[in-house]
Amino acid sequence: MLNFNLLPPQGKEELELEKLSFSVNRFLKNLFLVCIVFLVLLFTIYFYLDILVESQKDLIEKRKESPLFKEFQNLEQKISQTNLTINKIYGIQKESIYSSPMIEEIARIISAIEGVYLNSIEISPTTETVSIQQPPSPEAQQSEKLPLEESPQAPQVIQKEYLKITITGFAQKREEVLAIERSLKFSSYFENIVSPFENIISPENINFIFEFRIKK
Repeated sequence: MLNFNLLPPQGKEELELEKLSFSVNRFLKNLFLVCIVFLVLLFTIYFYLDILVESQKDLIEKRKESPLFKEFQNLEQKISQTNLTINKIYGIQKESIYSSPMIEEIARIISAIEGVYLNSIEISPTTETVSIQQPPSPEAQQSEKLPLEESPQAPQVIQKEYLKITITGFAQKREEVLAIERSLKFSSYFENIVSPFENIISPENINFIFEFRIKK
C-alpha cells in the first residue's frame, strides 16, 4: 500500500512540532508523577521515623521512672562522690607528708625569737619555666668540627614544680624580723627567701610577711 504525503511544507513543519510537543508533555507528566511518588515516599519515611523516635523517647522516659534505673543513678552518684572523697583525702595526705617537717621548722624558728608570733602559714604548689642550656652531642661536634663553646644547642625549656610557703605575723622590733630572715636563710629546708621592704621600714610593731621555697 502506498502512502502519499500531500501536505504543503508548512503543514509538515506544524505536524512535526505537534509530535515533538506531545512527546515533551508526556515526558514532563511522567517526571511529575515520579516526583510526586518520591515525595510521598519521603514523607512516609519521615513520619515513620518521627513515630519511631517518639516511641523510643516514651520508652526511655518510662525506663527512667523505673526503680532499677533510679537505683542505678543513685549508685553512679555514690561512686562519683566516693571518687571525689578519695581524691581529696589523697591530696590532703600528700600535702601533709611534705609540709609537716616544714611547719615544724617554721615553728622552731619563730618560737626561738621572743616578741614574735605567726598569723598565718600558706603552702601552695607553684610552677616556673626554666631554660636549660645543653651542650652539643659528640656526633654533632665531629660532623661540624667545631669546639664545644662554638656549637651550642637550643636551650631546653621545662616546667619546674616546687612548693611556695608564705608566712605572716607580728614582731615587736625590726631586729626580730631580721633574725627571722637570717634563720630562714640558714635553714636546710628553705631557699629563695623573699622579704619585702615593708618588713623593715618601721622600727617597732611590724606586721611582717615572708615568701620562700621548700628545698627538694
